[in-house]
Amino acid sequence: SGDVKTLGAAAENQASDQRTAAVALAATSLKTAIDAGKPFEKELAYFASLDGASADAIAALQPYAQGGVPTLADLQSSFGSVANAILKASKPDATGMGETLIGNQQNLVSVRPSGAEEGDTPRAVVGRMTAALGSGDLRSMLSEASSLPEAAQTAAKPFLSDVEARASTNDLLLSAFAQTPAAQ
Repeated sequence: SGDVKTLGAAAENQASDQRTAAVALAATSLKTAIDAGKPFEKELAYFASLDGASADAIAALQPYAQGGVPTLADLQSSFGSVANAILKASKPDATGMGETLIGNQQNLVSVRPSGAEEGDTPRAVVGRMTAALGSGDLRSMLSEASSLPEAAQTAAKPFLSDVEARASTNDLLLSAFAQTPAAQ
């Protein structure tokens, strides 16, 4: 009778270990697809089919599954033109002929800051956004962007939506991994 109980317990442990491994493997497959910037409907469906997968994280990832989300590298490479659009949208409208000429000359050359800069000017904010994006700190980048003038936020809106999608997906992946049996 003791041998049967021992065998039963061993079989339960083995089944539990197999479930844990399956959830961990599915979570890794899901993360790989998301990190590649590709749609991840199949990976999410498989992850969702397993016991131990986080229902909340699955539901939150669903809106992004069909189209995928941009990679961090994609966001970093496309930010230059967005930064220029932010700075351009932040410039006050020229009223006189002299201001118009100066504005036209400034539009020929756009100098963006490359690192963290003090102050609340759009140029300083773009510098901090650049630094945050460069280090992969998307939540800080979004926080900085919220302090931009409305016209600059409007100019950057599609890009900022992509950053929010990537940041949310990263957060949700961390949550999903934390709730898998392997992480506990």
